[in-house]
Amino acid sequence: MRAFLSLFLPLLISSLHAEKIITNPNWVARNTPVVTVDSILLRDTVSRMYITLKQLPHTSLTIHDDWVVQDSIKRFSGKVRDIDGVDFDRIFQFDSDSTIHIEMDFPALPPSLTEVDIIGNQKSNEIRIIGLSLTEKRNKTSIYPQPNPIYRSATPAITFDTDTAILQGKFVGYHKRLNLPDGKIILDDLFSGKQTEINIPIAPDGSFSAKIPTRYPIQQKLIFGDRYIPFYIEPTDTLYIETYLDELFAPYRYSGEIEQNCVHSTYRGKNARINYELREIRLKNISETEDWIKSLNTLSTQKYYTSEENKFKVKLEYVNSKYNQ
Repeated sequence: MRAFLSLFLPLLISSLHAEKIITNPNWVARNTPVVTVDSILLRDTVSRMYITLKQLPHTSLTIHDDWVVQDSIKRFSGKVRDIDGVDFDRIFQFDSDSTIHIEMDFPALPPSLTEVDIIGNQKSNEIRIIGLSLTEKRNKTSIYPQPNPIYRSATPAITFDTDTAILQGKFVGYHKRLNLPDGKIILDDLFSGKQTEINIPIAPDGSFSAKIPTRYPIQQKLIFGDRYIPFYIEPTDTLYIETYLDELFAPYRYSGEIEQNCVHSTYRGKNARINYELREIRLKNISETEDWIKSLNTLSTQKYYTSEENKFKVKLEYVNSKYNQ
């Protein structure tokens, strides 16, 4: 009997603590690339998330104790129990490698679940990862495929007059459970001085389409939460913009870096080339910001004026050469 128990008990104990590990789990959408779930340990007593936090070097972050794991219809919801690697509700700083590894413990998940949502930092800057798979690994191929040159909008066709333009596009990686706001454009009329806010609803697949009243060419920004996408458009023009949320919501120090992060954003339409050229000029100005401040603080008035005049001539020559090609 004793020999039987000595053989049976280890098997019983191991069955009670059976575990499953999902490495590099797939996910449907997320509202920030700061948080990546590298693996999930599933036991009958706990579900543990191994997470990488990645942000700009020497910047800070706070992980609050309000994180939950839940299914898509909230039949199951479990609050975080413990964290390792940082402390809850305490500011910590990223070193020069910009990466911190943490572990979060949640209650055990029902065996019937195949995917969950993880939601945290609801007190400020809410973080959401939607459709985190408990069965499927993430494809290692790039999430930035080559753009399809032919665009067929999933949104209804919009008719326009000679004093309107059409802005269409898509946020790649969008999901309605991310709880993101609609887009908007703050339009200034140069003739009347009137300011108009245009609301731009986002469809479940991340696509959008809006009519912009304008009697002249304009440079504007599509505002999406606390981020933006610049664009140039003309009356009777139809412009299509495609942007990846992982790039749009990447951390930044200066507002100009928002566009700099969106390296895979694409423009399509008759004025796509102009949009790309204006983007190049804006990004060139971003790279010159530090030199501009240094020159302002160190050069005499005349030397500073001459320096900026020469830079302007170079930019003008660059733009003219592009248009004359």
